[in-house]
Amino acid sequence: MISILLLVVLTASVCASLSVKVRQISYQAEENSNVMMEWIFRPNLTLTVLNIYCAFWLSDDRTSRTLYHLQDGVEHPESQHEQFAGRVHFDQNDFRNGLIRLHLSRLRSNDSGIYQCQVFSGENEGGSECLLNVTAARTQSTAEKTKPSSLGMICLLVGSGLLLESISLFCAPLCMDTFLLNESPPSGKMSSPQSEPPSADQGRLDPLQHLCSD
Repeated sequence: MISILLLVVLTASVCASLSVKVRQISYQAEENSNVMMEWIFRPNLTLTVLNIYCAFWLSDDRTSRTLYHLQDGVEHPESQHEQFAGRVHFDQNDFRNGLIRLHLSRLRSNDSGIYQCQVFSGENEGGSECLLNVTAARTQSTAEKTKPSSLGMICLLVGSGLLLESISLFCAPLCMDTFLLNESPPSGKMSSPQSEPPSADQGRLDPLQHLCSD
């Protein structure tokens, strides 16, 4: 009997110590980007006795919109507000490790506000909240848009060099022909071709001819 009472007391004390802490109290991200907000709860609980409720609070602190609802390990997607439809993701494997990771994608400006996650187990509960600030996406300045990139400049210089080389290769034969035409002598002043040197046979006298001449 005493052991049963001690077990009940210990179980109650564990449940009473259920705590939920947010990883960081504020997040900042740009529109159209993604963000992950994280909570840690202790002790670790099995999914069958785990209840998680995550909500988004508007700036008036009076209106909330449901992001996620898990009851006794079963998800209830029908309770999710249309603002977050298709943009919220949780991994139940994280729940087994005492983690709640809220993945919110394709951020919008109206996603800025307070995000709260609560964990329930029996009559005990714990919760914590954080602030998300979504800023406008940065746009490139006119100077950055018109300024060519380093790669573009390299390609431009290489292209210009190839173009100049092609032009020089094309023009070289034409310039050579023009040069040869200018160097050739005018008509009427052509020099007569030189007489061919006597062959070896012409330079050598016939002996019989030499005797007859004597």
